[in-house]
Amino acid sequence: MRRANRWKRLLIVVSAVVLLAIGYEIVVTHPVDHVRPARLAAILGGPIVYAVGRIRLEHVVFNRLSRRRLIGTAALTAAACHWPSPHR
Repeated sequence: MRRANRWKRLLIVVSAVVLLAIGYEIVVTHPVDHVRPARLAAILGGPIVYAVGRIRLEHVVFNRLSRRRLIGTAALTAAACHWPSPHR
């Protein structure tokens, strides 16, 4: 059971790094294009998933929650939810 939990945590961090790389690639190659929802998910989803993985890691290892990461995750989520649609 412990081994499966370790793999889940590792998978969260690896998927965050992949999303971050995709998001950076989108921003670098299309800096002035309208952001579609799928692209927005990659651009802001990478940092959100990474922060959630890091929060879980700190909770498991150090038995604490980082307020800064919680606030940052909430801010990124709010930004993603209130992002203007290209159809407006």
